[in-house]
Amino acid sequence: MDADHLSTDPAAAEPPASPASVRDHLANERTLLAWVRTALTIIGLGFVVGRLLVAEDGAVDPFLTAASVALVLLGGVASVLAAVRFVRTQREIESADFHPSSRLDVVLAGAVAAAAVVLAFYLLMGR
Repeated sequence: MDADHLSTDPAAAEPPASPASVRDHLANERTLLAWVRTALTIIGLGFVVGRLLVAEDGAVDPFLTAASVALVLLGGVASVLAAVRFVRTQREIESADFHPSSRLDVVLAGAVAAAAVVLAFYLLMGR
C-alpha cells in the first residue's frame, strides 16, 4: 500500500455528496399525502358541522353556516398549500438546496385550534 491510501484527511474519508435519493422524494410524497388527509378531515368536519345547520324548528343557524363554510375553505386552502409545499420541496431536493419551513404547519395548527375554541365556546353557550 502506498501513502495515498492511508490519508488521515477527514474530508477524504467522507463520501461524496450524493444527488437526491428516492428516499427523499418518497418522504416528500408521504408528507403531501398526510397534508391531503388532514385537509380532507377538516373538510369532512365542515360538512358535519353543516349537517347541524337546521334546528328542530327548521331555522338555519348563521353561526354554524359560517363555521361550516370556514372549515371547508380551510381544508381547501390546506390542500392547495400542501401542493405548493410539495412542489417547492421537490425542487429544493433536486437542487440540493433544501430549507425546511414550519410556517404552514404552525398556521394550520393555529387555524384548527382557533376553530376548536370558537366551536367549543359556541357549544358551551348552548346555541
